[in-house]
Amino acid sequence: MKYCNHCRRITAGQPLFCMFCGRTFDVRLCPRLHVSPRHAEVCAQCGSRDLTQPHPRTTWTMRLLQVTLRRLPTLLLVVIGIVVALGMVQAVLTDQQLQGQLVVLLLIVAAGWIAWSKLPGPVRTGVRRVVTKMTKSNRGERH
Repeated sequence: MKYCNHCRRITAGQPLFCMFCGRTFDVRLCPRLHVSPRHAEVCAQCGSRDLTQPHPRTTWTMRLLQVTLRRLPTLLLVVIGIVVALGMVQAVLTDQQLQGQLVVLLLIVAAGWIAWSKLPGPVRTGVRRVVTKMTKSNRGERH
């Protein structure tokens, strides 16, 4: 999306021209659409003096606002993620029942991993094949 400083409207995508007022975004174009800097008076490729009028320059405060608004959703997600993670850590540190449940869960996972690692190689390969076949057949039934 691009914001036109002349007509104060937003054009979707990455256009060369504002679809409302027809001005270009930060460049000047000749009739053959050769790109020239905004201060150029003649096209460097074809020599045409018929160049488009770019929209007015943005102020540094407007650019800062645009960058901030573009980054705001990401920043909000990061902050919310950190707050949730800190809340979970606090809950685990302060609730003894939750600590006990977490220890039991970790012991079950550790016992399962140890049991899996002690199985002979051919048995693990067989189990992987069965699980792979089951997941493939389940996917086929859904679609």
